[in-house]
Amino acid sequence: PITLRKRYFRLSQIALSYGKTEKDERRKSIDIQSICAVERLDEVTLKRKHTIQVIEKNPTQTIKTMYIQMKDVNETNEWLSAIRKACLLNRKMLDLYHPGMYRDGKWSCCREVIPGIRGCSQAHTAVISDWQDP
Repeated sequence: PITLRKRYFRLSQIALSYGKTEKDERRKSIDIQSICAVERLDEVTLKRKHTIQVIEKNPTQTIKTMYIQMKDVNETNEWLSAIRKACLLNRKMLDLYHPGMYRDGKWSCCREVIPGIRGCSQAHTAVISDWQDP
């Protein structure tokens, strides 16, 4: 089972970082240049609303996905837009992604059984023009 834990996020032009508290000195981070998609997760996947997925490809080409649940649709749209805006110049952006999750031996969205198979839905790059980065 997937467990979502409360984390405090900070976005810069260099990284999306997060910690257990707002002032956590041991923050973990994802390099903006390694992010290859920022998308909504289908609500039925985790039975939770307002969840996004930040998909990253590390230097060894391994793809990792972080799931982040927001408090409401406005916060969801703002973070989607802000992270996408920070990634506008990334060369690794995916054109397709999986709106579901890989578990129990298959993708919940398309039922494909190969974990690394190319996505089944068009990725998005839209940003809210007047959004200020958090």
